[in-house]
Amino acid sequence: MGADKEVGSIDQAHDSIVWTLAWHPLGHILCSGSNDHTSKFWTRNRPGDLMRDKYNLNMLPAGIPGVDDLDLDEPAMIPGMGPEDKVDNSNSTPEEAAIPGLDFSDLPDDKQKTAQKKVPYSKPIPRNFQAHWNETSRCNVEEGIAEQEF
Repeated sequence: MGADKEVGSIDQAHDSIVWTLAWHPLGHILCSGSNDHTSKFWTRNRPGDLMRDKYNLNMLPAGIPGVDDLDLDEPAMIPGMGPEDKVDNSNSTPEEAAIPGLDFSDLPDDKQKTAQKKVPYSKPIPRNFQAHWNETSRCNVEEGIAEQEF
């Protein structure tokens, strides 16, 4: 961008044409979007840092010391995540292995589930309709009694 000839490249970075490049506002990360439907994030080496990137593909020019010449420090360990922190789980029971807060002991058995019958929600009958219904049913009952007497 803004140069007539290639300033730099990384082989096998994208499988297709790069459509867009965008810098983070602080300028420490570059994001590239490509026609192969991938977005990749790139960082710059700090001044004095050697190229230890696994994607560097060991293409250093001749005369520049490589990574193989240096002794790498041991990888950083997260406290509590090492092999010495492993606990023997051979004596654990299924109750101990349960997720806290999920108590399945109160759930009914399958037999009880089938015995329960679900009743769908029914909307309550309006009072004026119910009062009118009760009046008409009394009138019909009284008329039926009067007809039987004749």
